[in-house]
Amino acid sequence: DRIRLAIASLGFYVGALIAGSYLLALSESQPFEGLLFEAASALGTVGLSTGLTAQLTPIGKLILVLLMFIGRVGPLTFGLIAISVTVFILSGLGKNFQPILWLFITNFAAGNPSGLGLPEILHGQVWRLVTPIFIHFNLLHILFNMLWLHDLGSMIEGRQSSGQLALLVLVMAVGSNLVQFWFGGPMFGGMSGVVYGLLGYIWMRGKFDPGSGLYLHPTTLTMMIIWFFACFTPIVPHVANAAHAAGLVMGIAWGYLSSLRYR
Repeated sequence: DRIRLAIASLGFYVGALIAGSYLLALSESQPFEGLLFEAASALGTVGLSTGLTAQLTPIGKLILVLLMFIGRVGPLTFGLIAISVTVFILSGLGKNFQPILWLFITNFAAGNPSGLGLPEILHGQVWRLVTPIFIHFNLLHILFNMLWLHDLGSMIEGRQSSGQLALLVLVMAVGSNLVQFWFGGPMFGGMSGVVYGLLGYIWMRGKFDPGSGLYLHPTTLTMMIIWFFACFTPIVPHVANAAHAAGLVMGIAWGYLSSLRYR
């Protein structure tokens, strides 16, 4: 499994390097060898340069920024962010859900207006158990979720594996989505249930298994817990609190139980 994951990660980064170098060659007039070096340096986040960066066009500089971003995240984390951003664009930045109705846990707009039951899932559309995590309703919603996913997801991928992150995301997505549907109906979306699940997992693994390399700064933990309870007040309305709570509980339980074998 680790060999397959290593090969997949290598393929991802080689593909990103080829794509970035090709885009730089299209947008810039500099020698390709220098552009390839700049692209590799950006992707590896090593800070080396031949001096070409200052001579690049704004498009070329943006490409390097994107490569540096990709280099700082794991392949699965990057994929989750890319899907979320794509869905957000398809929804007209959260203003038109018609093109993405098939991603909600149930089609509340047609044939199931009250959200009673999950007929689509019962008829085989099992992806709906997961895909609400990719739906976001405004710019701040997706921005904060992606920033937290970037930090927490990359930490788990870097210190454990992409496979471990995939399993965590899958289980926490299904669990938090079902709980939110049960308490709040079908009109919900967002990665925050998964984010709180990853938070709880890292918190417990770092506390009871320091050798895992997972760690949360106390300030980060305090801020997230304060935000968790603030969302239950009228100050922060229209929040999927059931998904937050379910994700956090699952993450804490998973992190604690998985740490027992290392104590």
